[in-house]
Amino acid sequence: MDRTTSVRMAVACALLAALPLQATAHGGMHGETDQPEHFFPSLPDGSSLESALKLCVSDKDTEADHLLSGLGGERYDLVAVGDTARIQAFYSQGMALQYGFNFSEAIRAFYQAYQLDKASAMPLWGIALSASSNINTDATQGCDQLANLAARMALGNAEARVKTIPAGFTEQQVRREQAYAKAFLTQYDVKGSDIGLSLDGKKRYAAQMKELSTRYFDDLDAAALYADALLNIAPWKWWNGDEATSNTVKPTGEAYEALEVLNRVLVMDQNHSGANHFFIHAIEESPFPDSGMPMAERFRTLNPAVGHLIHMASHIYQRTGNNALSSATNYAAISVDRAYGNQVQPQSPYLLHYLGHNIHFLTWTLSIEGRKNETLNMASELVDNTTANAALPFLCEKYPAELKTKSDYFYAVPYYYAVRFQAWDELKAIEPKISAGLAQINATCAKAVPNWEPLTMPYTRIMQSYAQAYQALDAGVDSGKAVAALDGFWKTTGGVLDETRKDGLNYGNNKAVELLRLANLILFNKAQDATAGKLALKDVQATSARSLGDLGKPLADDLAALKDDDKAQVLAAWRKAVEVQDGLWYNEPPDWYYTVRESLGYALLAQGKAEDAERVFSEDLSENRLSGRSLNGLKLSLQAQKGKTVSAELEQKLSNAWRNATVSAAP
Repeated sequence: MDRTTSVRMAVACALLAALPLQATAHGGMHGETDQPEHFFPSLPDGSSLESALKLCVSDKDTEADHLLSGLGGERYDLVAVGDTARIQAFYSQGMALQYGFNFSEAIRAFYQAYQLDKASAMPLWGIALSASSNINTDATQGCDQLANLAARMALGNAEARVKTIPAGFTEQQVRREQAYAKAFLTQYDVKGSDIGLSLDGKKRYAAQMKELSTRYFDDLDAAALYADALLNIAPWKWWNGDEATSNTVKPTGEAYEALEVLNRVLVMDQNHSGANHFFIHAIEESPFPDSGMPMAERFRTLNPAVGHLIHMASHIYQRTGNNALSSATNYAAISVDRAYGNQVQPQSPYLLHYLGHNIHFLTWTLSIEGRKNETLNMASELVDNTTANAALPFLCEKYPAELKTKSDYFYAVPYYYAVRFQAWDELKAIEPKISAGLAQINATCAKAVPNWEPLTMPYTRIMQSYAQAYQALDAGVDSGKAVAALDGFWKTTGGVLDETRKDGLNYGNNKAVELLRLANLILFNKAQDATAGKLALKDVQATSARSLGDLGKPLADDLAALKDDDKAQVLAAWRKAVEVQDGLWYNEPPDWYYTVRESLGYALLAQGKAEDAERVFSEDLSENRLSGRSLNGLKLSLQAQKGKTVSAELEQKLSNAWRNATVSAAP
């Protein structure tokens, strides 16, 4: 049996053995999404690298750089002539930052290595890799142009060194670098002066990286980057299956192959930063995220000054139910990224995107733990971070789409958690900062970019109306006032969906309308509760159909399907919400802020259906592991059934999960 076959069998056995009796795969039965080819103008041969860099990174990223500490100490080999130690140090810094998804800072380091040896190939290849699309973000046109030019230059330099091999190096070493550049360039379709990127191109690149990693079997970076190329074929859509039964849950072919490859890399070098990072991403969505625990534990100390890699451990801690450790990890990651920001003052999307992600993730896990004041504090800090790191002229000029997406994505978060905790006083303090932040971003960009199209934060505005409706639905309101509160949400939703009709509205990895269906059903049941079951269903159905418009029809249809008495309507609405949420694509944090199975479970308990509630809470805990609110619901459902007892283990799990909370575990 050859080494590749043995690794494949070992991984297959490990994956099968790790399957629990009940498990959940995110994303439901979705198929591969369409990825239409898009083209950009090629930069002519002879274009300067410096002019191309300005299309993608700020002037700061072409200034003289210094070596950063705390990157892990790994040294990456390359063919270099001159001050080889310093060239390798900057090249290694670029690789460490590339694996840590700080792409602009990686480009800066690779550029310093290139400046020290302008005949080298790998620093140019590193620039190309860092400038191109990744699993989290599509590259801008300027970055695509930089990547293509840098890869072409890398190939030219590599081929020159194949002809004249520098002293001290072998033909195999220079041909390996030539192979890297050739593989990278296979992703492009050349049509005259235009360059195309497509799904087929991604697959060609992955195939070439497979060949390269097979030919140079001991080159673990080639193998790790082959796995990365596989994951980038359909980012964040790596697992398929029926959420209800674990035996139909399986990885996509690309994810399966990536896990095999990454397993091999980690057997050979357990401290490989890229392999540990990519393995966590490939496994976290699965029913057995515990498989990523060794990788998470390594990131506690492996790269102590790479904030995103420190953060990566929190993905596994949260998915395995250790929300407290996940929160502590993100407190640490936030500190590291803020220190980097204070020292380097980067002019890049990194702090907006990745520091913002750390804060967002921490906000979410704190909410799961019931840590109300910290949750709202971090939601407020997320607003501050978004404003401070989005209102930059360079980002206005080169990353307008990123500003549009991320500002709306992060500014919506306080509304989620204000509703979660009904923290209306805290929201009142945060809201002015959101309005001021958006105004500051638009003012900055209007000065930097002629004819700047103002950002309008469409999803955030809908979430503002969601929170307003939720707050208005106090106990004791009559049906007329309840419908009026709901109609405020419906009219805002219908208006914003119409306003964004041309490009559509997404939030995270999902179509916004699917998330708005959840908001709508939650508000309906809040209205039922507020009116003590006297909500006029016909008024709700007629008004929603009128206000939501054609794009909001899925929300109106959900309400139109409700019937029978108020108790039946409540359960039907929660079950529909569970169905909708089960169909969402995976994201971390999830694109909806809590699992609605929890609400279904408590609704069943309130109607005396303890056995059904027990099943629902158990289902939620198979996915939303060690959630204090669902552990509490499970306890209550057991107590309500004759002949069933609450185990000491369950009591201990609940006590541990809720030990830092300041609110009740019951709604």
